[in-house]
Amino acid sequence: MDYLPNGSAERLANPAGFLPLPDVLRIGRDILQGLDYLHANCFFHNDIKPGNILLGPNRQGILSDYGITAVSANGGPVVAPGAYLLHRAPEVIQNGNVAVSTDIFQVGMTLFRLLVGLSTLSAKRDAMGSTAYDTACLNGTLISKSDFPNHIPASVRRVILKATHPDPAKRFRSSLDMRRQLEGLNFRGFWSIDSIGQEYGQCNQYRYIYSVTHDQAGLNSVSCRRTNLKSGRSQRILQFCKTGLSDKQARQKISEFKVHVVEGK
Repeated sequence: MDYLPNGSAERLANPAGFLPLPDVLRIGRDILQGLDYLHANCFFHNDIKPGNILLGPNRQGILSDYGITAVSANGGPVVAPGAYLLHRAPEVIQNGNVAVSTDIFQVGMTLFRLLVGLSTLSAKRDAMGSTAYDTACLNGTLISKSDFPNHIPASVRRVILKATHPDPAKRFRSSLDMRRQLEGLNFRGFWSIDSIGQEYGQCNQYRYIYSVTHDQAGLNSVSCRRTNLKSGRSQRILQFCKTGLSDKQARQKISEFKVHVVEGK
């Protein structure tokens, strides 16, 4: 394999441990294209995770590390020669067999971690214990909609939850099917964390921030701003600047603002 000096996709993570949405969607499409080739030749990668996705010269995602790749004579399930415990599909936990569907499950788990935080699943396993973690995987409760930040669009969540469905028959039928779904998802904006821990949004030439202040009555004021990265001019976005809000109302207004940025409206 060629030497790729840019390292793995993990290097693109911000200080909070996650990647911007456009990077994750691009990497997802790239590795699924690689899986198209592997599956067409009856190979199952079986070790898809952020650290095994190397970055090419154009920051494209390239699958690496074929140490526990499985080979099938006819494309059917085969016994796995090893397993990455965090990303084992339910059927692997039950019978040790890998197939196209288990690679798709691993892609879903990988994209989840890239979007939510690289350490999210390992933290869950440490907190739950290995037995409870595997049980949650078998029951389909390991990942839910509530695990995603509110700026991740529902369409993206649906792709990941389908890929990680506990029933293999309800996942994407092939890597091509999943890639086509991702190819239909394009968002101009994203949210990230800068080097000093400030959450910010970006869409085209604008950077977005928000702040919340509290008055003596315990009510909240939400202020949302955008700054033109070229001119440096800053302005409030009045439709999201509200006062006299309860905690719940303030969270909802911030959520609406984040979605507004991601969808580029």
